[in-house]
Amino acid sequence: MGLAPHPIEVHGPEQVLIVGSFVVNGTSDPDGVLGRGFSVSRSGAGEFTLTLDKAWPELVSCVVRVYEDGNDVDTISYDGAGTLVLTNDAGAGAVDPTDGTEIHFVAVFQKRTVFKQG
Repeated sequence: MGLAPHPIEVHGPEQVLIVGSFVVNGTSDPDGVLGRGFSVSRSGAGEFTLTLDKAWPELVSCVVRVYEDGNDVDTISYDGAGTLVLTNDAGAGAVDPTDGTEIHFVAVFQKRTVFKQG
């Protein structure tokens, strides 16, 4: 019997925290995936697509750390339907991090659509 994902509750019962990491595997899908509630694939040069087990309506915040000098995730996009895309940009467009590089992320999602402040 598999383990069911249990998102960690964060400040306020209307938010969900998804935390994970993976290891770059050249031009193949990443390996060494840690965390629950998502799967990850390499969708292009320097681009990694996280498919969430459940679609949350809104991304509140996402922090990503690429453990490699010189490159960093510059673009984070979420479609509201369960797909979070992380793009690694070295200044001249998307580039693949070195094979074996660890990428860690923390993403906070809203459980339901809410009115934005301001």
